[in-house]
Amino acid sequence: TASSSTVLYGDQTYKAEPTGGKIHQVVRAFASGELMTSSTFNSVGLYATITPSSASSSLLVWAFSPAIYNNGTEPLYAQIWKGTSGEGSGATIGGLRCQKDATEYSPSTMTAYVPASGVTTDATTFTVMHKNSDNSTLVGWYDNVTGCQAELVILEILA
Repeated sequence: TASSSTVLYGDQTYKAEPTGGKIHQVVRAFASGELMTSSTFNSVGLYATITPSSASSSLLVWAFSPAIYNNGTEPLYAQIWKGTSGEGSGATIGGLRCQKDATEYSPSTMTAYVPASGVTTDATTFTVMHKNSDNSTLVGWYDNVTGCQAELVILEILA
């Protein structure tokens, strides 16, 4: 029977609404260009904070750059960090290493998944961090040559 707690399936029967796997919350952040020459990880200025509604949820984190940049031979390293003390806190949960030819721009995406075992209901900040390996090559997770902004998206997925 049709009700607010049932779903009509293709075989024309009503069944209880499925649970879990639903997106409960979406947090987005945007940032403009950031270049640097450091061999230690630094924030690119792209970060967002989410307060999960349940410790049994999982989190999917996605970071997109329309134009990563490298003006030398040393690679750009970029990571997503998870922490509880604001921008740049915590430790890496995912990342990539980009080796590009001199002055090459290209889009890039990083994703990270935090299973329920790593989720609390405390405010959690995710930060995009970057570095190079020789402390002299100018690199950047995002260089504002395209006129577009880099984006960070966090999805809370209910258990």
